[in-house]
Amino acid sequence: MFRCVAVSLPFVFLLLVEIVLRLNPGLNDDRDPYVNISPVSIFSRTTIDGREYYNITHRYVLGGGGIHVLVKKPANTLRIFCLGSSACAGWPHPTTETFSAYLQQALETAYPGKTVEVINAAAHGFAAYRTRRVLDEVLQMEPDAVIVWEGNNEFLEDRNYAPPSAVFVTLARHLRTFQWLQTRVARRNDMSGKDLKDMAQFFWKKTRQQSLQLRADPVQFAQVQEHFRISFEHMVSQSQRYQVPIILCTVPVNLRDWLPTVSHNRLEGGQLELWQNLFNQARRCLIEGKNQDGIGFMNQAIAMENEHAESYFWLGRLLEANGQNAAAFAAFSQARDLDYNPFRALSGFNDSIRSLALQNRNQGVFLLDLDHIFAGASRYSAPGFDLFLDYVHPTKPANLMVAQNAYNLITQAGVINQIPAVSQFTYRDVSGGVDGKPYREDTDLNLLTSCLTMATEARQYETVLRKTETLSQVQIGHRLTGPDDPELKHFDAETAEKYRVFWNYLDVQRRTIMGLPVGATEFQDAKRSVDDYFEKWYPLGRY
Repeated sequence: MFRCVAVSLPFVFLLLVEIVLRLNPGLNDDRDPYVNISPVSIFSRTTIDGREYYNITHRYVLGGGGIHVLVKKPANTLRIFCLGSSACAGWPHPTTETFSAYLQQALETAYPGKTVEVINAAAHGFAAYRTRRVLDEVLQMEPDAVIVWEGNNEFLEDRNYAPPSAVFVTLARHLRTFQWLQTRVARRNDMSGKDLKDMAQFFWKKTRQQSLQLRADPVQFAQVQEHFRISFEHMVSQSQRYQVPIILCTVPVNLRDWLPTVSHNRLEGGQLELWQNLFNQARRCLIEGKNQDGIGFMNQAIAMENEHAESYFWLGRLLEANGQNAAAFAAFSQARDLDYNPFRALSGFNDSIRSLALQNRNQGVFLLDLDHIFAGASRYSAPGFDLFLDYVHPTKPANLMVAQNAYNLITQAGVINQIPAVSQFTYRDVSGGVDGKPYREDTDLNLLTSCLTMATEARQYETVLRKTETLSQVQIGHRLTGPDDPELKHFDAETAEKYRVFWNYLDVQRRTIMGLPVGATEFQDAKRSVDDYFEKWYPLGRY
């Protein structure tokens, strides 16, 4: 009996610690096993006319300065929070032209006797491990539902993951004691809740097209995906604990019209030269309309180097031109997943979200499969600039589509257990601007400039030319026709130089692909001009 008691004492102690941690969650508020973020409080309290409000004060919450939420929730109020990053926030549109604004308008029509609050608390650059902390905060504010649209920033901040122990991970998944222990003994990644200390590094890496260690190292890459899944598991379990319905959104991205930022190629010497010839022949076939031949050449190139992301992108274009839309979608998706500087949500992230929603079906968890919805709505084999402004931020029609599908889910799937007065999604344009006319994104100079900047930072040369030409049409009523267009004089020096340099680089590249005469140093000179442009206007180093 003495030996039995002695052996059982550690287990009794473990049981007592487990009970204490479960009964006192405050002892272990941040159970994230990978990062230690100082409190991510996006709200502060303020008093206005004798009434106490939650006021969004975090500087990365887009348009948050004017959001006030009563601490004491009024009766007959429908309160929904939208959490995520800039795509969820509706950037770079005005706050009246976001999916959450459209959703609020529709819900006000559906529930005329209620005060409707759709509060968009999405923050620029936030990853899932930050958004989970925001969710912990908003669950204290009596929400009727929470919408989470997150997944494009998981590689933004530098961090390092310790190699996982399968036994420890399994225990930590189920026991609070091991969750607490893991946060104390595992390799820590300390981060600020008030700032993104590596934001400059994020843009630097995009400009330089530098491969990220988190993507290049298989162990780190796997842990990023595991961390994403754990963050969403936490958000689901916390919402269930507070009995708040949670809507999980898969993340749609621009697959068709956004080149991978960094394509990894391991070949050298003669093998690299042979691969480059196959790659160029495939692209030449695309230009000449010889799509089947091009597919053959690109598949040969991929057989030599199967991790080169851009190869799959152009394979997707060839397959689409050949009428093979399903295969084209798969190729575009593979190009996104192989990007060594991934700032578009991986397909694996969406798989995790779908799996988690399925596991918790009928338990207060709902799936809004935006990835599937966008794919079905695209005019092409995969979503592109028909639905996106850049690589992840939807157009106004696409934001309306998100709002409509969210509305249908909320009113018809039991998220809100009340019958709407109007079952159909309704929307009316909000007049704005000095002319009082409805908003148009094709004339919004701030939006056009922001999208041009994003394309420039990601070195989307063809996109930069097209967006500069669109901007010139809006600004001066003339669409630029080339580097010698005299109307370039109306633009600032940076824009004019960028247009000329990128045009020349693409022209030399096209002539190389087509087998036309190219000077011995012409390509190197064109590339050097591009590097000089970035060194001058984005002084963050070459790549």
